[in-house]
Amino acid sequence: MIISHSRKFIFIKPRKVAGTSVEVALAQYCGEEDIITENVLLNEIDETTARDFRRNDTGFFNHMRSKRIKKQVGEKIWNSYYKISIVRNPWDMLVSRYFWNKKNATPRKSVGEVCGEILKAPSQTHLYGKLFFAMKRTLLREEISPEDSFDAFLKKLPHNASNTSYYFDDHGKPYCDFVIRFEHLQEDFDTVCEHLELPHTEIPQLKTKVRTSRDYTSFYTSETRAWVEKEFAQEINAFGYTFE
Repeated sequence: MIISHSRKFIFIKPRKVAGTSVEVALAQYCGEEDIITENVLLNEIDETTARDFRRNDTGFFNHMRSKRIKKQVGEKIWNSYYKISIVRNPWDMLVSRYFWNKKNATPRKSVGEVCGEILKAPSQTHLYGKLFFAMKRTLLREEISPEDSFDAFLKKLPHNASNTSYYFDDHGKPYCDFVIRFEHLQEDFDTVCEHLELPHTEIPQLKTKVRTSRDYTSFYTSETRAWVEKEFAQEINAFGYTFE
């Protein structure tokens, strides 16, 4: 996620939409006072072609949702800055997320282990809040394992798995001035660069070494296909996505 005061734009970063690649492409043109959240690159190959531009991100975090960003920066900045995000066919996005989560699956930690790590951390700011949310995540979250099927993965998704709240407020009003389509990523990013008066920049291909199949349709049953259509209805209808 980026808030660029020097260029007057906000980059809102949903999950599994090539957000890291676009973030890195934009971050190189940001100033020292701009806000760029921490970016976790996937592997050594990515780290040789890109860097983490993290700076000034106290109070902000990766994949921060639009409503919270708006509250954090205030109405004046929110209303005057150019707001950018990315959308992807939800059926395809969930398959991408499935492979990513399987690759990065970690053993579930106990409440004691999580609390111990927090207590040992250098910063103890808002300690009780950190402990509460850590225990809540640990107790309620269902971890995916490398052996899980796609159907099992869908059942373990959190209630806010949809990216819809990155694009629309509680009344259905769009948050963004421009939404890049994953399906024609470079073309739409060129439009962003033109608007922000940035030089033409090729988007790096980051976090792309995980997925083993590009045919997302084969992962779905009629039931899971219908479930996605229901859960992601707002963005499917707004952006005109279909299953195939």
